[in-house]
Amino acid sequence: MLKSLAVAAVCLTQADATKDIVELAQSVPDLSTLVTAVVAGKLVKTLESAGPWTVFAPTNEAFAALPNTTLATILDPYNIKVLDALLTYHVLPEAVFSKDLKAYQTVKTVQGGELIVLNEGPKAITVNSATVTLADNAASNGVVHIIDGVLIPDGVLPEGCTAKRCVFSYTNPRTGGVVQRCGEVDAAARMPADIFADPAAVEEYVTATIKYYALVNTEGTPGKLVQKGCNYQTYPVKGPCGKRCNVPWTTPELMKLTCDVKCGCKYPACPDVPDQPGKGFFCSLCGPTFNAPITPDYYYMSHTDYNSTLH
Repeated sequence: MLKSLAVAAVCLTQADATKDIVELAQSVPDLSTLVTAVVAGKLVKTLESAGPWTVFAPTNEAFAALPNTTLATILDPYNIKVLDALLTYHVLPEAVFSKDLKAYQTVKTVQGGELIVLNEGPKAITVNSATVTLADNAASNGVVHIIDGVLIPDGVLPEGCTAKRCVFSYTNPRTGGVVQRCGEVDAAARMPADIFADPAAVEEYVTATIKYYALVNTEGTPGKLVQKGCNYQTYPVKGPCGKRCNVPWTTPELMKLTCDVKCGCKYPACPDVPDQPGKGFFCSLCGPTFNAPITPDYYYMSHTDYNSTLH
């Protein structure tokens, strides 16, 4: 990515600002995912208009660092309002160049939320948790700053449990508060499709899952399981799961709430069986297919904190 940005830097710094923001983004290969998102969000005409605008433009690598389910959610045509909110959170209704920045300031976005901008020098500008990797790319209707992270405003991603997205996350502060990580898993992909036809069954599953983890903390820390994704602004660094790869999906204690009582089998010896949604039986939740090991996505608070977890 660094090489592609270096090439982009040469092209952009030699530009005479005759291209509008959309044309400028289209000229940079490493912004192709952003361009796809702008087209999907039907914001092309807005960013081609007179403006002026400031756009914080995440690279392809920044989008790729998001969980697959998150990227699929924001690009799903059904969720166009989610995509619009996310994209306009990257846009300011004025042209702001690096020379205009103070050491610390908050700026209001077109989406309505605020960004925290820190300016510690030409090569040390951050926007929320993202770093500006290439600043001051002038366009005919504003300016583009390329960043290495996707900015996601609070409350934008759907937090409900649906067939497309049923995300649980668990924050795990290390003793002394030195390191924090957030683990995230999407349950929707492995849940029986017919369970989503019964909202009560989904609610029961979610409630049972959270109840168990509130009572039994397997890592001995004051973490909390919630039915929503990690906050990618608080935990901006995605890292490998290491020893936490290929871990059990659940535990006998949790599954007893469903399997032993409702399905008449002793977990983990339950077989894969068809569900009976009309009777409220979702016994496939107890079988080996649903309970196959998982690989969570892990996010850390900062590069410094993340690096300290590797030793």
